[in-house]
This record gives sequence, structure tokens and C-alpha cells, in this order.
Amino acid sequence: MKQKLQGLGAPICLDELLRPCAPEMDLNQPVETPPLPINTETPRSTTDPFEINFATVDIARKLQTPFAGTGVRIFALVFFGAPTTIFGLGLAVMAWSDPQMDTISALFNSVLGLAAAVFWPYIIFGNRRKKSRSS
Repeated sequence: MKQKLQGLGAPICLDELLRPCAPEMDLNQPVETPPLPINTETPRSTTDPFEINFATVDIARKLQTPFAGTGVRIFALVFFGAPTTIFGLGLAVMAWSDPQMDTISALFNSVLGLAAAVFWPYIIFGNRRKKSRSS
């Protein structure tokens, strides 16, 4: 420990600190551009900078393909469907358990809650892909 403290008190060599820098490399060299990918998706025109709405549509579209496995569908049902189903059923129950709510509001909240409850199971398990007539 004392050797470290003595090393701190040693005189500083300014020649080591002020030595000239190594010659810099010339980084301004031409770069070969990579070839364009063959399958490029068309850019989407949107005002949504994060394209959140398109991501949801892409997820729903890919879950409906026949190539989506059962495990992927179960995963989507648990992580997407379960929270919306619980929220929707909770909204329907809450609509009828409030004595101050009138009948029209309770019916609207029930329909909205049931629609939220069945949305993701319908998207995941509804096989609405039609086969083309040519095949």
C-alpha cells in the first residue's frame, strides 16, 4: 500500500504526456455500396412515425397464415388475447354492477367489453384466408 502512495508522489514526466500523436489514418476512402436486396417491401406512407398501427396489422396478418404454428398461436393468445379478454370481461361486469349507470350506457359498455374480449381469439383462430380460384 505504501508503494502505491509513493508512486503517486513520484515526479511526472512531461515528455511522456506531451509526446506527438501517432499519424492519423486517411479514413476518407471510397466505399463500395452493397447490392440492393431482391425482395424489398414498398415503403408505407403514414403520419404515424413509429408505424404502430401497421405492426399490429402485420402481426394479425401473419397469425392467420396456415404456416403459423400452434405454439405461436397459443403464445399470441396468452400474451395478446388474455389481457384484452380480461379487460373486456371486466368492462362488461363493471357495466352491470354499477347501480348509477343507465341501461343504454350499460348495454354500450357490455357490447364494447365483449367485442374486446373476443377480438384476439377471433383474429388468431378465425381462418378467413380464401383460396384463389385459379388453384
